[in-house]
Amino acid sequence: MSKISTPVAAHAHRPVKERIATIDVFLANGFVIGAWAVEVPCIKESLALSDTSLGIALFAFALGAIVAMPLAPRFGSGRVTALLGVIFVIMLPMPALAPDFPLLCFALLVLGASNGALDVSMNGHASTIETKWQALIMSSFHAVWSAVYLRSAVFSRRAASCSCSAGRPCSPRGSSLRWSASALPISSP
Repeated sequence: MSKISTPVAAHAHRPVKERIATIDVFLANGFVIGAWAVEVPCIKESLALSDTSLGIALFAFALGAIVAMPLAPRFGSGRVTALLGVIFVIMLPMPALAPDFPLLCFALLVLGASNGALDVSMNGHASTIETKWQALIMSSFHAVWSAVYLRSAVFSRRAASCSCSAGRPCSPRGSSLRWSASALPISSP
């Protein structure tokens, strides 16, 4: 494993604000993905989807990501990451608001595309910050993402169990909108 070494004087010019802003994007992405993942059973129930239909809808998310990932590097990383962060957070509630299967697939395709492009651009931007930082810090960005994803999923599951329990109509719309609104202010570097 290689280690980047620099004189102590170089540490005074580290891009602290850029690193914090980039960590915020990883934080928002992990937060939103964690919250969205626990919505899947409620969306399946609310649209009365079969396992096959749900699989097709989730494939739309993956397809969107695969198509969008190669496009992200063409436009740089800093401002594109900020723009994609906002688009991604805005798109979060759309699958829960979809009234039928075709619109669910379309919403998941666009959500997947925004997440895939955001993933590439935020990692590219983190790599730029790591180079400027002159130390191996990429793992700190991913650690934030993982910790927030886990916390968000656990907290969201508890909230979803209140609105998606037996005997109550399943309504994922409220929690998706709430998570989107709370993640929006931190989604741009």
